[in-house]
Amino acid sequence: MHYSPEVSGNAPYTTSLTEGLAATGNSVSVISGTPHYPEWEVYKEFRQWTKVEKQRNVTLTRLRHYVPRRPTLGRRLIMEISFGLRLVLRRMPKSDVTVLVTPTLFSAALFLMKRSVIRSKSPTVLWVQDLYSKGVRETTQSSSMVVRGISAIERWVASNCNHVIVIHEGFSRSLEAYGLSTGNISVVPNWVHLPSQPHTPDRASTRRRMGWEDKVVALHAGNMGVKQGLDTVISAAKLADTESAHVVFVLLGDGNQRSRLEGLSDGVHSVTFIDPVSTSEFQELMQAADTLIVCELEGVAEMSVPSKVTSYLTSGTPIVASVGNGLTRIELERSGGAICVDAGDPAALLGTIQALAADRERAGRLGEQGRSYAFHQLSGDSAIRIFEQTLRSAAATTE
Repeated sequence: MHYSPEVSGNAPYTTSLTEGLAATGNSVSVISGTPHYPEWEVYKEFRQWTKVEKQRNVTLTRLRHYVPRRPTLGRRLIMEISFGLRLVLRRMPKSDVTVLVTPTLFSAALFLMKRSVIRSKSPTVLWVQDLYSKGVRETTQSSSMVVRGISAIERWVASNCNHVIVIHEGFSRSLEAYGLSTGNISVVPNWVHLPSQPHTPDRASTRRRMGWEDKVVALHAGNMGVKQGLDTVISAAKLADTESAHVVFVLLGDGNQRSRLEGLSDGVHSVTFIDPVSTSEFQELMQAADTLIVCELEGVAEMSVPSKVTSYLTSGTPIVASVGNGLTRIELERSGGAICVDAGDPAALLGTIQALAADRERAGRLGEQGRSYAFHQLSGDSAIRIFEQTLRSAAATTE
Protein backbone atom coordinates (compact mmCIF):
# COMPACT_ATOMS: atom_id res chain seq x y z
CA MET A 1 0.00 0.00 0.00
CA HIS A 2 2.79 2.44 0.89
CA TYR A 3 5.74 3.39 -1.30
CA SER A 4 7.82 6.40 -2.33
CA PRO A 5 7.15 9.34 -2.61
CA GLU A 6 5.51 8.81 0.78
CA VAL A 7 8.19 9.60 3.35
CA SER A 8 6.72 8.26 6.59
CA GLY A 9 5.30 4.98 7.84
CA ASN A 10 6.69 1.89 6.15
CA ALA A 11 7.10 3.50 2.70
CA PRO A 12 10.83 4.24 3.17
CA TYR A 13 11.43 0.56 4.00
CA THR A 14 9.38 -0.96 1.18
CA THR A 15 11.12 1.42 -1.21
CA SER A 16 14.66 0.83 0.04
CA LEU A 17 14.11 -2.94 0.16
CA THR A 18 12.94 -3.22 -3.44
CA GLU A 19 15.60 -0.85 -4.73
CA GLY A 20 18.23 -2.70 -2.71
CA LEU A 21 17.16 -6.06 -4.15
CA ALA A 22 17.18 -4.62 -7.66
CA ALA A 23 20.65 -3.15 -7.10
CA THR A 24 22.04 -6.63 -6.42
CA GLY A 25 20.81 -7.93 -9.77
CA ASN A 26 17.33 -9.22 -8.94
CA SER A 27 14.35 -8.57 -11.18
CA VAL A 28 11.85 -6.74 -8.97
CA SER A 29 8.26 -5.73 -9.71
CA VAL A 30 6.15 -3.75 -7.26
CA ILE A 31 2.41 -3.32 -7.17
CA SER A 32 1.55 -0.49 -4.80
CA GLY A 33 -1.36 1.69 -3.85
CA THR A 34 -2.03 5.36 -4.38
CA PRO A 35 0.32 7.70 -2.47
CA HIS A 36 -1.78 9.40 0.21
CA TYR A 37 -0.08 9.03 3.61
CA PRO A 38 0.03 10.66 6.14
CA GLU A 39 -2.15 13.44 4.71
CA TRP A 40 -4.94 10.97 3.80
CA GLU A 41 -5.36 12.74 0.49
CA VAL A 42 -4.30 11.36 -2.89
CA TYR A 43 -1.20 13.13 -4.19
CA LYS A 44 -2.14 15.23 -7.24
CA GLU A 45 0.32 13.58 -9.62
CA PHE A 46 -0.98 10.06 -8.82
CA ARG A 47 -4.68 10.28 -9.55
CA GLN A 48 -4.63 7.95 -12.57
CA TRP A 49 -6.52 4.66 -12.37
CA THR A 50 -3.28 2.79 -13.12
CA LYS A 51 0.22 4.20 -13.44
CA VAL A 52 3.24 2.15 -14.57
CA GLU A 53 6.77 3.49 -14.26
CA LYS A 54 10.36 2.43 -13.78
CA GLN A 55 12.32 3.64 -10.75
CA ARG A 56 15.92 2.57 -10.08
CA ASN A 57 15.48 -0.72 -11.95
CA VAL A 58 12.18 -1.49 -10.18
CA THR A 59 9.07 -1.92 -12.32
CA LEU A 60 6.39 -0.07 -10.38
CA THR A 61 2.63 -0.33 -10.96
CA ARG A 62 0.42 1.96 -8.90
CA LEU A 63 -3.24 1.08 -8.52
CA ARG A 64 -5.80 3.74 -7.61
CA HIS A 65 -8.07 2.80 -4.72
CA TYR A 66 -10.43 4.38 -2.22
CA VAL A 67 -8.73 6.74 0.26
CA PRO A 68 -10.83 7.98 3.20
CA ARG A 69 -10.44 11.61 4.21
CA ARG A 70 -11.20 10.60 7.78
CA PRO A 71 -9.72 7.13 8.29
CA THR A 72 -11.90 5.37 10.84
CA LEU A 73 -11.43 1.63 11.36
CA GLY A 74 -14.33 0.87 9.03
CA ARG A 75 -13.13 3.21 6.30
CA ARG A 76 -9.62 1.79 6.48
CA LEU A 77 -11.14 -1.65 5.99
CA ILE A 78 -12.96 -0.41 2.87
CA MET A 79 -9.68 1.10 1.60
CA GLU A 80 -7.82 -2.17 2.03
CA ILE A 81 -10.60 -4.16 0.39
CA SER A 82 -10.67 -1.75 -2.56
CA PHE A 83 -6.91 -2.18 -3.02
CA GLY A 84 -7.21 -5.93 -2.52
CA LEU A 85 -9.93 -6.21 -5.15
CA ARG A 86 -7.73 -4.43 -7.65
CA LEU A 87 -5.01 -6.96 -6.90
CA VAL A 88 -7.45 -9.86 -7.30
CA LEU A 89 -8.73 -8.56 -10.64
CA ARG A 90 -5.25 -7.91 -11.98
CA ARG A 91 -3.08 -10.47 -13.72
CA MET A 92 0.05 -10.78 -11.65
CA PRO A 93 3.52 -10.97 -13.21
CA LYS A 94 5.18 -14.36 -12.96
CA SER A 95 7.60 -14.49 -10.08
CA ASP A 96 9.85 -16.86 -8.18
CA VAL A 97 8.50 -15.44 -4.91
CA THR A 98 5.96 -12.81 -3.86
CA VAL A 99 6.31 -10.54 -0.81
CA LEU A 100 3.15 -9.27 0.88
CA VAL A 101 3.43 -6.32 3.25
CA THR A 102 1.15 -5.72 6.21
CA PRO A 103 -0.19 -3.22 6.60
CA THR A 104 -2.31 -4.06 4.64
CA LEU A 105 -3.70 -7.27 6.14
CA PHE A 106 -7.03 -7.48 4.34
CA SER A 107 -5.52 -6.83 0.91
CA ALA A 108 -3.06 -9.64 1.60
CA ALA A 109 -5.94 -11.93 2.61
CA LEU A 110 -7.81 -11.27 -0.65
CA PHE A 111 -4.64 -11.89 -2.66
CA LEU A 112 -4.01 -15.20 -0.89
CA MET A 113 -7.63 -16.25 -1.45
CA LYS A 114 -7.19 -15.69 -5.18
CA ARG A 115 -3.98 -17.74 -5.19
CA SER A 116 -5.78 -20.54 -3.38
CA VAL A 117 -8.58 -20.57 -5.96
CA ILE A 118 -6.18 -20.67 -8.93
CA ARG A 119 -3.93 -23.12 -7.04
CA SER A 120 -0.80 -21.12 -7.53
CA LYS A 121 2.33 -22.84 -6.25
CA SER A 122 4.56 -19.75 -6.29
CA PRO A 123 5.78 -19.15 -2.71
CA THR A 124 4.78 -16.10 -0.69
CA VAL A 125 6.61 -14.30 2.11
CA LEU A 126 4.73 -12.06 4.54
CA TRP A 127 6.51 -8.97 5.89
CA VAL A 128 4.83 -7.80 9.11
CA GLN A 129 5.29 -4.13 10.05
CA ASP A 130 2.20 -3.92 12.30
CA LEU A 131 0.06 -6.50 14.10
CA TYR A 132 -3.55 -5.61 13.42
CA SER A 133 -5.03 -7.60 16.29
CA LYS A 134 -2.79 -5.82 18.80
CA GLY A 135 -3.51 -2.46 17.18
CA VAL A 136 -7.29 -2.84 17.39
CA ARG A 137 -7.03 -4.03 20.99
CA GLU A 138 -4.68 -1.24 22.06
CA THR A 139 -6.05 1.82 20.23
CA THR A 140 -9.81 1.32 19.78
CA GLN A 141 -12.89 0.48 21.80
CA SER A 142 -13.77 -2.42 19.51
CA SER A 143 -15.55 -5.41 20.98
CA SER A 144 -13.75 -8.64 21.82
CA MET A 145 -15.62 -10.26 18.91
CA VAL A 146 -14.01 -7.79 16.46
CA VAL A 147 -10.57 -8.46 17.96
CA ARG A 148 -11.09 -12.22 17.69
CA GLY A 149 -12.20 -11.87 14.08
CA ILE A 150 -9.14 -9.83 13.11
CA SER A 151 -6.89 -12.26 15.00
CA ALA A 152 -8.39 -15.14 13.01
CA ILE A 153 -7.69 -13.36 9.69
CA GLU A 154 -4.17 -12.50 10.83
CA ARG A 155 -3.53 -16.13 11.79
CA TRP A 156 -4.91 -17.37 8.46
CA VAL A 157 -2.79 -14.96 6.40
CA ALA A 158 0.42 -15.79 8.28
CA SER A 159 -0.27 -19.54 8.16
CA ASN A 160 -0.87 -19.46 4.41
CA CYS A 161 2.50 -17.88 3.60
CA ASN A 162 5.68 -19.91 3.20
CA HIS A 163 7.64 -17.64 5.52
CA VAL A 164 7.05 -14.58 7.72
CA ILE A 165 9.50 -11.74 8.35
CA VAL A 166 8.82 -9.49 11.36
CA ILE A 167 10.49 -6.29 12.54
CA HIS A 168 10.74 -7.22 16.22
CA GLU A 169 11.08 -10.40 18.27
CA GLY A 170 7.89 -9.43 20.12
CA PHE A 171 5.97 -9.94 16.86
CA SER A 172 7.59 -13.35 16.52
CA ARG A 173 6.22 -14.41 19.91
CA SER A 174 2.73 -13.27 18.91
CA LEU A 175 2.84 -15.30 15.71
CA GLU A 176 4.16 -18.35 17.52
CA ALA A 177 1.11 -18.07 19.77
CA TYR A 178 -0.94 -18.47 16.56
CA GLY A 179 0.76 -21.81 16.01
CA LEU A 180 3.43 -20.77 13.50
CA SER A 181 6.70 -22.65 13.68
CA THR A 182 9.75 -20.72 14.90
CA GLY A 183 11.58 -21.93 11.81
CA ASN A 184 9.07 -20.15 9.57
CA ILE A 185 9.66 -16.74 11.17
CA SER A 186 12.65 -14.41 10.73
CA VAL A 187 13.30 -11.20 12.65
CA VAL A 188 14.72 -8.34 10.55
CA PRO A 189 14.52 -4.98 12.36
CA ASN A 190 13.74 -1.90 10.33
CA TRP A 191 17.01 -0.38 9.23
CA VAL A 192 18.65 2.98 8.68
CA HIS A 193 17.35 4.25 5.35
CA LEU A 194 18.73 7.79 5.57
CA PRO A 195 22.25 8.55 4.32
CA SER A 196 24.92 9.01 6.96
CA GLN A 197 25.13 12.72 7.70
CA PRO A 198 27.40 14.03 10.47
CA HIS A 199 26.50 17.09 12.48
CA THR A 200 26.97 20.15 10.29
CA PRO A 201 28.01 23.70 11.14
CA ASP A 202 24.67 24.79 9.66
CA ARG A 203 22.82 23.74 12.83
CA ALA A 204 22.97 27.28 14.18
CA SER A 205 21.71 28.77 10.92
CA THR A 206 18.84 26.26 10.83
CA ARG A 207 17.86 27.30 14.35
CA ARG A 208 17.99 30.97 13.35
CA ARG A 209 15.88 30.30 10.28
CA MET A 210 13.28 28.46 12.37
CA GLY A 211 13.31 31.04 15.17
CA TRP A 212 14.64 28.53 17.67
CA GLU A 213 17.78 30.38 18.90
CA ASP A 214 16.70 30.96 22.50
CA LYS A 215 14.39 27.95 22.83
CA VAL A 216 14.74 24.37 23.99
CA VAL A 217 13.26 22.60 20.97
CA ALA A 218 11.52 19.23 21.37
CA LEU A 219 10.62 17.87 17.92
CA HIS A 220 8.08 15.17 17.10
CA ALA A 221 8.20 14.13 13.44
CA GLY A 222 5.94 11.84 11.46
CA ASN A 223 2.36 10.71 11.53
CA MET A 224 -0.13 12.39 13.86
CA GLY A 225 -2.54 9.53 14.39
CA VAL A 226 -4.40 7.93 17.27
CA LYS A 227 -1.65 5.55 18.36
CA GLN A 228 0.84 8.42 18.76
CA GLY A 229 -1.15 9.79 21.72
CA LEU A 230 0.00 13.34 21.02
CA ASP A 231 -2.48 14.83 23.49
CA THR A 232 0.35 14.22 25.98
CA VAL A 233 2.58 16.61 24.01
CA ILE A 234 -0.12 19.29 23.92
CA SER A 235 -0.59 18.92 27.68
CA ALA A 236 3.18 19.22 28.19
CA ALA A 237 3.16 22.41 26.09
CA LYS A 238 0.39 23.85 28.28
CA LEU A 239 2.53 23.09 31.33
CA ALA A 240 5.46 24.83 29.65
CA ASP A 241 3.27 27.91 29.19
CA THR A 242 2.23 27.82 32.84
CA GLU A 243 5.82 27.49 34.06
CA SER A 244 7.17 30.06 31.57
CA ALA A 245 9.63 27.39 30.42
CA HIS A 246 11.77 28.12 27.36
CA VAL A 247 10.59 24.89 25.72
CA VAL A 248 8.81 24.75 22.40
CA PHE A 249 7.20 21.54 21.17
CA VAL A 250 7.35 21.24 17.38
CA LEU A 251 5.00 18.78 15.65
CA LEU A 252 6.28 18.08 12.14
CA GLY A 253 4.13 16.14 9.68
CA ASP A 254 0.48 15.37 9.12
CA GLY A 255 -2.14 12.79 9.99
CA ASN A 256 -5.79 12.26 10.80
CA GLN A 257 -5.42 13.81 14.27
CA ARG A 258 -3.61 16.98 13.23
CA SER A 259 -6.62 19.28 12.97
CA ARG A 260 -7.93 18.08 16.34
CA LEU A 261 -4.52 18.62 17.94
CA GLU A 262 -4.32 22.10 16.45
CA GLY A 263 -7.68 22.83 18.06
CA LEU A 264 -6.45 21.56 21.43
CA SER A 265 -3.39 23.80 21.17
CA ASP A 266 -5.29 26.97 20.35
CA GLY A 267 -3.77 29.74 22.47
CA VAL A 268 -0.86 27.57 23.61
CA HIS A 269 2.40 29.41 22.92
CA SER A 270 4.79 26.49 23.52
CA VAL A 271 3.67 24.35 20.58
CA THR A 272 3.91 24.83 16.83
CA PHE A 273 3.02 22.73 13.78
CA ILE A 274 5.10 22.28 10.62
CA ASP A 275 3.98 20.67 7.35
CA PRO A 276 5.94 17.67 5.98
CA VAL A 277 9.35 18.56 4.53
CA SER A 278 11.91 16.96 2.21
CA THR A 279 14.25 14.24 3.50
CA SER A 280 17.26 16.58 3.58
CA GLU A 281 15.37 19.27 5.50
CA PHE A 282 13.99 16.60 7.83
CA GLN A 283 17.56 15.63 8.71
CA GLU A 284 18.50 19.28 9.26
CA LEU A 285 15.57 19.84 11.61
CA MET A 286 16.32 16.69 13.60
CA GLN A 287 19.90 17.83 14.12
CA ALA A 288 18.83 21.37 14.98
CA ALA A 289 16.44 20.20 17.71
CA ASP A 290 17.53 19.71 21.33
CA THR A 291 15.50 16.53 21.79
CA LEU A 292 13.36 14.29 19.61
CA ILE A 293 10.05 12.97 20.90
CA VAL A 294 8.57 9.50 20.53
CA CYS A 295 5.04 9.43 21.88
CA GLU A 296 2.54 6.60 22.16
CA LEU A 297 -1.02 6.36 23.42
CA GLU A 298 -1.42 4.87 26.88
CA GLY A 299 -2.01 1.14 26.44
CA VAL A 300 -0.03 0.80 23.22
CA ALA A 301 2.60 -1.87 23.81
CA GLU A 302 2.83 -4.64 21.22
CA MET A 303 1.19 -3.45 18.00
CA SER A 304 4.19 -1.76 16.36
CA VAL A 305 7.56 -0.07 16.66
CA PRO A 306 7.42 3.52 15.33
CA SER A 307 9.16 3.77 11.97
CA LYS A 308 10.60 7.16 12.98
CA VAL A 309 12.92 5.51 15.55
CA THR A 310 15.64 4.55 13.05
CA SER A 311 15.67 8.03 11.54
CA TYR A 312 15.80 9.64 14.96
CA LEU A 313 18.77 7.52 16.01
CA THR A 314 20.85 8.56 13.00
CA SER A 315 20.61 12.25 13.91
CA GLY A 316 22.82 12.23 16.99
CA THR A 317 20.06 14.08 18.87
CA PRO A 318 18.86 12.53 22.16
CA ILE A 319 15.36 11.03 22.29
CA VAL A 320 12.77 11.45 25.02
CA ALA A 321 10.02 8.83 24.74
CA SER A 322 6.59 8.90 26.37
CA VAL A 323 5.79 5.19 26.01
CA GLY A 324 4.43 2.17 27.86
CA ASN A 325 6.26 -0.99 28.84
CA GLY A 326 6.21 -2.45 25.35
CA LEU A 327 8.23 -3.04 22.21
CA THR A 328 9.09 0.62 21.60
CA ARG A 329 10.57 1.04 25.08
CA ILE A 330 12.58 -2.17 24.66
CA GLU A 331 14.05 -0.97 21.36
CA LEU A 332 14.83 2.54 22.58
CA GLU A 333 16.47 1.36 25.78
CA ARG A 334 18.48 -1.15 23.77
CA SER A 335 19.79 1.68 21.59
CA GLY A 336 21.20 3.65 24.50
CA GLY A 337 20.02 6.85 22.83
CA ALA A 338 16.82 7.59 24.72
CA ILE A 339 15.24 8.35 28.06
CA CYS A 340 11.81 6.78 28.51
CA VAL A 341 9.01 8.14 30.70
CA ASP A 342 5.54 6.72 31.23
CA ALA A 343 2.99 7.24 28.46
CA GLY A 344 0.38 9.86 29.26
CA ASP A 345 2.55 11.77 31.76
CA PRO A 346 3.07 15.31 30.36
CA ALA A 347 4.89 16.54 33.48
CA ALA A 348 7.48 13.76 33.19
CA LEU A 349 7.88 14.49 29.47
CA LEU A 350 8.46 18.21 30.03
CA GLY A 351 10.70 17.66 33.07
CA THR A 352 12.95 15.21 31.24
CA ILE A 353 13.33 17.56 28.27
CA GLN A 354 14.30 20.38 30.63
CA ALA A 355 16.75 18.16 32.51
CA LEU A 356 18.48 17.15 29.28
CA ALA A 357 18.68 20.77 28.17
CA ALA A 358 20.48 21.54 31.43
CA ASP A 359 22.88 18.60 31.07
CA ARG A 360 24.38 18.95 27.60
CA GLU A 361 27.07 16.38 28.36
CA ARG A 362 24.47 13.70 29.00
CA ALA A 363 22.44 14.83 25.99
CA GLY A 364 25.51 14.52 23.76
CA ARG A 365 26.33 11.10 25.13
CA LEU A 366 22.80 9.82 24.49
CA GLY A 367 22.84 11.20 20.95
CA GLU A 368 26.14 9.57 20.08
CA GLN A 369 25.14 6.23 21.62
CA GLY A 370 21.95 6.22 19.57
CA ARG A 371 23.80 7.15 16.41
CA SER A 372 26.41 4.43 16.96
CA TYR A 373 23.67 1.84 17.55
CA ALA A 374 21.85 2.86 14.39
CA PHE A 375 24.80 2.59 12.05
CA HIS A 376 26.34 -0.51 13.64
CA GLN A 377 23.26 -2.57 14.53
CA LEU A 378 20.65 -1.40 12.01
CA SER A 379 22.57 -1.66 8.76
CA GLY A 380 20.46 -1.49 5.62
CA ASP A 381 22.93 -3.60 3.64
CA SER A 382 22.77 -6.35 6.25
CA ALA A 383 18.96 -6.29 6.41
CA ILE A 384 18.55 -6.46 2.64
CA ARG A 385 21.08 -9.29 2.46
CA ILE A 386 19.01 -11.29 4.99
CA PHE A 387 15.86 -10.55 2.99
CA GLU A 388 17.49 -11.75 -0.20
CA GLN A 389 18.66 -14.99 1.44
CA THR A 390 15.19 -15.59 2.87
CA LEU A 391 13.47 -14.97 -0.46
CA ARG A 392 15.89 -17.25 -2.32
CA SER A 393 15.30 -19.96 0.29
CA ALA A 394 11.53 -19.61 -0.09
CA ALA A 395 11.79 -19.75 -3.89
CA ALA A 396 13.94 -22.87 -3.68
CA THR A 397 11.17 -24.79 -1.89
CA THR A 398 9.20 -25.05 -5.15
CA GLU A 399 12.08 -25.94 -7.42
